[in-house]
Amino acid sequence: MLEYISVLWAVLTYRVEVFTGHMSDAGTDANVHLMLVGERGDTGYRQLLKPLSTDLSQPFQRGQVITILCELAYVFMTFNFDFR
Repeated sequence: MLEYISVLWAVLTYRVEVFTGHMSDAGTDANVHLMLVGERGDTGYRQLLKPLSTDLSQPFQRGQVITILCELAYVFMTFNFDFR
């Protein structure tokens, strides 16, 4: 889920929720990056850091919901996103 939070100049703050699956090997220990694509270009890949929940010692593991506030460049109407 991606939810618009606030506007500051040409940067938006989004609340990003990542849901990992329950199948074996559904999580990752790697860095996770997000890129938004919109009518005015893309944000470039940005690493998702600092989950809001402090009880996640290792985020992005199997069966988790990770919520992160992420500041990204304004790309007008967002029509796609990509994780890597």
